[in-house]
Amino acid sequence: MDAGATCDTHRDAPTRRADLESRKADLRALLAELDEKKAQTAGTPACLVAGRGPASRPAEQLGAWQPLDELAQCVKRGEDGDPTSARRAAELFELIEDYKDAVAWWHRAAELGDRDAINYVRVIITG
Repeated sequence: MDAGATCDTHRDAPTRRADLESRKADLRALLAELDEKKAQTAGTPACLVAGRGPASRPAEQLGAWQPLDELAQCVKRGEDGDPTSARRAAELFELIEDYKDAVAWWHRAAELGDRDAINYVRVIITG
């Protein structure tokens, strides 16, 4: 920038405002698209939305998926100290609407160091 040049904030303000409004419009459109996708997949486990079967099973095997079987495996591995399994147990307890156990497993996963569980406990559960 030239040392003698000045910035006229009043003259530049309409351009900056227009740019900001354009970015806000883009963000609103993106959020609306995400809301629509979320509504289409409501109640579907995140791994299925991502195209994976639960516990990394191929998507073709989804018909054979039993959440209680996966839950039993995740609880065992979580009790053995696996933070990812503890978090998955919490998710599955939520899926079957056992919220008391879900909260306990979210805390267990956080204690074991799972970053998602730490954030979930901090923001969602403890408020």
